[in-house]
Amino acid sequence: MGKNAENSKAWGYLGYAYCSGSGVPKDMEKGIKYYTMAADSGDFTSQFNVAVHFLMETGFR
Repeated sequence: MGKNAENSKAWGYLGYAYCSGSGVPKDMEKGIKYYTMAADSGDFTSQFNVAVHFLMETGFR
C-alpha cells in the first residue's frame, strides 16, 4: 500500500469521525473537507460518501 493510499484511508476515517461526531465534536464542514481529500486521492468509500452528502444537500429525489 502506497503512502497516498494510506493517507486517503486516514482522511476518510477523519471525515467519518467529524461527520458523525465519533470521538470529536460533530463538524460537517470539516468532515466533508476530509472526505473530499480522501476522495481526491482515490478512496472509493469517501467518493461515495461525498456523493451521498451532495445528493442529500441538493434535495435529490
